[in-house]
This record gives sequence, C-alpha cells and structure tokens, in this order.
Amino acid sequence: MRLARELITAQHPSTLNPKLIPRMTKRMNPRMEDSSSLICRTDAAWNIQSKRAGLAWIFSDAIGSWINQGTRTMKLINSPLIAEALALRSALLSA
Repeated sequence: MRLARELITAQHPSTLNPKLIPRMTKRMNPRMEDSSSLICRTDAAWNIQSKRAGLAWIFSDAIGSWINQGTRTMKLINSPLIAEALALRSALLSA
C-alpha cells in the first residue's frame, strides 16, 4: 500500500516533469513477431460504498483472437489496488 501511494503521488500532474509527459501518455504497443505469444489483460472495478469488486481477465494470441476469458465478483474488498491484484491473481489461476 505504501508503494501504491508513492506511485499515485508521483503521477500527480503538479509533480510530473513536462518533458516526460509525451512519452508517458504514448500507448505502448510492442510488435509481436512470435505467433505463439499469449497476451493476458486484466481489469477491476471497485465500489467504495459496498466494498465490492468486479474482476475480469482475457487471454488472446498475438493477432488478437480470444483464447479464454473470465469474470468474478468479490465482497469485502478494501481498495481498488487490492481489486486489481485480485484480478491478476484470478487470471493466473485461470491460466
């Protein structure tokens, strides 16, 4: 949690180096040369009032074809960071 707070603080617009902003906002899209590559994407949504989180993950190949996907809801989640970590964990368990 301490490292997450440090990351959030470091990304606050008033603390950003203006020279780095164009590089940071540029979307990274590495070329996939290997057709056997497996890509895993995860996401989470968190509701502060109910402390519930929705988790999702998807596996695709190098050309973007879906291989597998999943979703899950969880109760008693205390932060969005924990929700994101649980989404990663769920994807790993699914793999």
